[in-house]
Amino acid sequence: MRGKPRSQPLPGVLAEAARLVEAGFGELVLTGIHLGLYGRDLAEPVALADAVRGVARTPGLGRLRISSVEATEVDAALLEAMGHPAVCAHLHLPLQSGDAAVLRRMNRRYTPEQFEAAVARARRELDRPAVTTDVIVGFPGETEPEFENTLAFCRRLRFSRMHVFPFSPRAGTPAAVLPNHVPPAVTRQRVGRLAELAEEMAAEWAGGFVDRRVRVLFERRDSAGLLRAYTDRYVPLTAPGPRRHVGRVAEVFCERNEGNELVGRVT
Repeated sequence: MRGKPRSQPLPGVLAEAARLVEAGFGELVLTGIHLGLYGRDLAEPVALADAVRGVARTPGLGRLRISSVEATEVDAALLEAMGHPAVCAHLHLPLQSGDAAVLRRMNRRYTPEQFEAAVARARRELDRPAVTTDVIVGFPGETEPEFENTLAFCRRLRFSRMHVFPFSPRAGTPAAVLPNHVPPAVTRQRVGRLAELAEEMAAEWAGGFVDRRVRVLFERRDSAGLLRAYTDRYVPLTAPGPRRHVGRVAEVFCERNEGNELVGRVT
């Protein structure tokens, strides 16, 4: 059992961010278990938006990314804080299933409609944000119509990246003892169909940046002399360039998309 969430006080978060930037880290990621609940347990409660706002103002910070949050935790304050130029316009919102009945069996505390509303709000209030997600296929009792609902839901929302996982029972969890486990062959077939859609959507998302300038933080230079990075909207990118660019934020013109990876040149 994980126990109740425990938050690091905000002054400690800001001090750690300052130390990391001073040590040379160009990108910071706010992460944690149940990140969206950050600060609610403190003697003087704060919110995730406060941490985003504070860390984004760290002198010398290249950029800030937020890790996974629940769709129900995407509120006006968080989206406003994400408008800071140092914050990546990227939200990872775990979906798990696009079918209401499956979500209830998973004990998820949101409906497909609530999830879709959160995505729509983010897209309305942020500038072309990346929205990535996780989906579990073959949860016990998942029928073909329920899977088709998930497939249609994902197709409609057009995620920029989607991680697809087959259900895997873990001893001691409620799901492990649920009846009507989906046959492995059926689960594999469903995973394949969703993975196909994920590739299609990733290609569409990456292709939308061709002939545009994007901001990246170069993470490394490979043996072929290519700088490797992710854009602030979470698209992998390569560009030729010297090693001195590693660890720096730069502007890159995207010339083409190859295998859902942008190829560009530093401008």
